[in-house]
Amino acid sequence: MTTSAERVSFFKEEVPVKLVNLTEETQANWGIMTPQHMLEHVEMVLLMMLDKTDYPIMTPPDKLEKARAFLWNPEKTFRPNTQAPFLKGELVPLKYENLNKAKSAVLAAIDRFYHTWEEQPDLKTNHFSFGQLDMRDLEQFQHKHFTHHFKQFGLIQP
Repeated sequence: MTTSAERVSFFKEEVPVKLVNLTEETQANWGIMTPQHMLEHVEMVLLMMLDKTDYPIMTPPDKLEKARAFLWNPEKTFRPNTQAPFLKGELVPLKYENLNKAKSAVLAAIDRFYHTWEEQPDLKTNHFSFGQLDMRDLEQFQHKHFTHHFKQFGLIQP
């Protein structure tokens, strides 16, 4: 299992380096996302739970313990083509004019995440699948989520 210090290092040190290797020509190992779609997706997911904390929890209460165990189990990863319950299997329109702007937005979102944690260490937010998460849980989820999508584009080896 990764420690918080290792996750901070991943987000602050490794992600910027890995993004250098992501180009518009980078092919996904699965799914329909382009590199820019993937970056805009991880940015959106990173920020959405900071901006609105009362999302509906879609996992039945009797399954939440198992879902949270998945979140913290280092042996468990999201399967290729796993879809969030709110996505419909379609690409959403791009928000940024190019990949470089999307890269900058992801790095800014990471900074905002950690700034929010410093300013609101007791913030809790609902996650659709994992229930109510505190900032430590949310950091773990984001690490697992980024890792999944970085594997999707070969930025991290499976």
